[in-house]
Amino acid sequence: MAEGDGVDVWADSSEDEEMEVLVAVLETEKPSSESQKDELSTSHTAAGPRYSVQRKMVKRDFQRATEAIFQDWLGPAPTFSAKRFQETFRLSRSVYDMVFAAVSADDDFFQQRVNAAGRLGVSGHAKVLVALQMLGHGGAPAAYSHYYQMSDTLARDSMKRFARSVINVFKDEFLRPMTNADAERVAAAHQEKFGIGGYLGGIDCTHLKWDRCPNAWHGHYSGKEGFPTIVVEALFSDDLRCWHMEYGSPGSQNDITVFRGSPLMEAMISDTMPVLPPYTLNGRVRTSGYISADGIYPNLAWFWKGGSEGGCPRESYMIKRQEAIRKAAERGFGVLKIRWKILYHGINYFLVGEIGEIVECCFILHNMMIEASRESNDVDYLPPAEGEAECVSGDVGGDSYAERYNFLTDGHAHGLLRHDIMEELWAKREAHLAKT
Repeated sequence: MAEGDGVDVWADSSEDEEMEVLVAVLETEKPSSESQKDELSTSHTAAGPRYSVQRKMVKRDFQRATEAIFQDWLGPAPTFSAKRFQETFRLSRSVYDMVFAAVSADDDFFQQRVNAAGRLGVSGHAKVLVALQMLGHGGAPAAYSHYYQMSDTLARDSMKRFARSVINVFKDEFLRPMTNADAERVAAAHQEKFGIGGYLGGIDCTHLKWDRCPNAWHGHYSGKEGFPTIVVEALFSDDLRCWHMEYGSPGSQNDITVFRGSPLMEAMISDTMPVLPPYTLNGRVRTSGYISADGIYPNLAWFWKGGSEGGCPRESYMIKRQEAIRKAAERGFGVLKIRWKILYHGINYFLVGEIGEIVECCFILHNMMIEASRESNDVDYLPPAEGEAECVSGDVGGDSYAERYNFLTDGHAHGLLRHDIMEELWAKREAHLAKT
């Protein structure tokens, strides 16, 4: 009976006829070349032959890779210079040695061990170096794994476990909240450069592309960029050292929404922000610092914001200075993404937690390089001393949580701070013009 009559053509066929059709289909799926046949194994069933892909073992020369690493980079007389080492792996040789020793002690995955075949496995240096190259250049594992004689899977696992170990070992020192001693050093450096006391840095947000965002979450994570992103909020001082990093908000949220759920907002309300030695702004003595922010942020007592130009010359001058000074946050994100290009090109991982570990690792390594590049030990940021972690600020407006929240958000303290900075900057400008 014809198919066009609306009757199922399989209804009157026998089991033998169905078997013949299945065998014919399997015959068409046979490998077309001898090389394909070598990679397939055949098993016979009642329905005919079946073909399955066999995994071919690649013999990798781990010893050759280790020798190449020491000859090119880590030996006493390496082929490539220290400058080329830093360009390739994004860390100076001294910082690399410190990081390798720490992660090797934290995770025995980075120690060279004897494998099940009785051979020395992949070198720990190879695992750390391939992780740094993947973080620094943002390439796929296949771009680097051949040099280190390792599989793509091992290269990818090396980066994940490296990020986790860096966080375990170095987070408390290189991504800690700003302490009182830190705030004093930062404010002193800013006062020497900008001429105003109490300034602690600039806050801003950036969006990191999420290539493997699930389709069901695209609407939640897509914002003005037009593709899924994850938001990172950070506070940078002028030397581009990061003092606060918050990661994980969906890309559909803007800066003010991200800040309202930030630990920095909670620290301002709970009065755990750092305390400064008394300093003067426009004749007014203060002990609380302040942070520069752009116009979208709320008018909080801790924020120094600019605004639209206009009004008196004092205000116009203050707005221009504020816009110039707060560029530290944007420069910080720029340097971070150039140094660790995996943040620039987009992180090709599925789990938000794994992406967060990679982002946090990049911030920690960034801070390590910032501190290692200092020319003077006088401004070195040392780990917090015993008992220094707790900060109790002044000028908070009350003892209860509600009183502090109202003081922080009512706008009066913000306006007074803005006025004092404007008058201080204008007075210094007039004094400078008078000298010239």
